[in-house]
Amino acid sequence: ALIKRTAIIGCVLGVLALLLLTVSLFPVTDVEIVDNGSHYSEQQLLEALDTAGWTPVLRILPRRAGQRLLDKLLYLESAEVSYVFPSTLRVSVKEQTPLYYFHYDTLIGGKSHTGWLAVGPDLRVVDAARDAEAFAAQGLTKIALPAPVLDQTKPGRNSMLQFTRED
Repeated sequence: ALIKRTAIIGCVLGVLALLLLTVSLFPVTDVEIVDNGSHYSEQQLLEALDTAGWTPVLRILPRRAGQRLLDKLLYLESAEVSYVFPSTLRVSVKEQTPLYYFHYDTLIGGKSHTGWLAVGPDLRVVDAARDAEAFAAQGLTKIALPAPVLDQTKPGRNSMLQFTRED
């Protein structure tokens, strides 16, 4: 009876180990987009996730993958990535909506920079351009702001506008 139980437990553990190994080797073959109000395609999301080629599902860490999406895709406000076994990633993204645009002329990293920035309601930089035509065509509202100090070396994703106390 002891040998029989040991054999059954061994078989069950062997099957579980084989199943875990097999699942961990499944490549990402599909991306399921949930509540996608984004203009990004599945292919763009895959490229931003760096899942090109043969990437095992379990090699992708959800928090890092979500942060990678935010870093690479300008308009995203939030991104959540989760697994749907065996080979699907579920990606839920929310886009930052630009509402305003304004002209800036400031020093960034000791160099003079000028151009136009599109910002959301929280004044997070969503996009940058050399001229205002594209922003006006999108129906954004032109506003006037004092010269901001940008917290990164170039305007872009997740730059936050900072103003002096006098502003």
